[in-house]
Amino acid sequence: MLSTLMVATLCAMLPQGEAAVASDDAVIARFRGLRSMQRAIVISRVSARLVAESPAFRRIRELRLVADELPEAEPAPTFDPARWAAGVAPARHELPRASDLYSAAARRFARTPLLGDLRARVRYDWCRGRIVADEVPLDYAEVFENLLHGYPPDTDHAVAQVLARLDTADMRKVAAWFGHTYADLDANTYPGITLYDAWYSGEQVKVPDVDAVPFAHEVLGQTKLHSPLSGKPRDDLYAAIRKAALDYRRHRTLREAAAAAFVRVEPSMDAMYARLVPRFHVLFPEHEDSLEAIAKLLARADRDSMIEDIDRRVTDRESEAWGLRLAREKELREMQDACRRFAIEELAVFAPQ
Repeated sequence: MLSTLMVATLCAMLPQGEAAVASDDAVIARFRGLRSMQRAIVISRVSARLVAESPAFRRIRELRLVADELPEAEPAPTFDPARWAAGVAPARHELPRASDLYSAAARRFARTPLLGDLRARVRYDWCRGRIVADEVPLDYAEVFENLLHGYPPDTDHAVAQVLARLDTADMRKVAAWFGHTYADLDANTYPGITLYDAWYSGEQVKVPDVDAVPFAHEVLGQTKLHSPLSGKPRDDLYAAIRKAALDYRRHRTLREAAAAAFVRVEPSMDAMYARLVPRFHVLFPEHEDSLEAIAKLLARADRDSMIEDIDRRVTDRESEAWGLRLAREKELREMQDACRRFAIEELAVFAPQ
């Protein structure tokens, strides 16, 4: 174990914000240089210290799942021309990611991912409405990297749980449609890019009949529409898809802001919706972190009215709402700082600089 003097010296050298003594890559390289058992001990000790000292981590830990028992993550499905436009549309072709067409679409439809700096095994599958897990667990180095970024173990579990519990059945059909793989009018499909990504861009998206017909049948219940689509029925259907895209985006981003706020003070996400996060730093403590209560609130409340109500209540810096927000942000910030500090301290036990 480190002597008291060594710990004190190390703490004095710990990074403040981004001003790290050593780059994260160098710290991770030191961690990878440990034996497997030593890496496990470092992670275990950090977790134990966080449990003892961080209320924010204890909330996250309560949402831990058994990842090996979850359904395995699957790629986004693709609508089948043989079913939705038989005899009209050609078979679809999956574009390689290295192709120019794919690269152009990836740039066109790029969006800031939710918590893009978090290494995750467990996630919420919006398309299928369930929590899933990658087959391969995170290795110790990935967990350690998360700690350096201020994410304690099982953060991905908590984020997925919040999203799953706040999602609603009335959006299931819409979410399933937008969770399909994007395809262009030339029957090219773009693995890794979904219809949600395409419509999120705000651009006018051209929808092949192979995708439009299932929206009519499965979302709108208009089973008499078939390919080829044309004229007013096609225009009305496209208008319905545009409206659904906006409604679903508002639904999903509100819940993503909630999940991000549960684990982070200033999360990495689309800046437009990051502005919702401080509101949830009020709502969660007001509802004693009951996801069921938050789900009911979001299901019945108008988003804009809810935001206005919170903002009105936090305007008074002496109000209870303002105090709750400050306390929650303080807890989260202390957890984030402790994750990194504890990780470096415990690493130094086996690999002192």
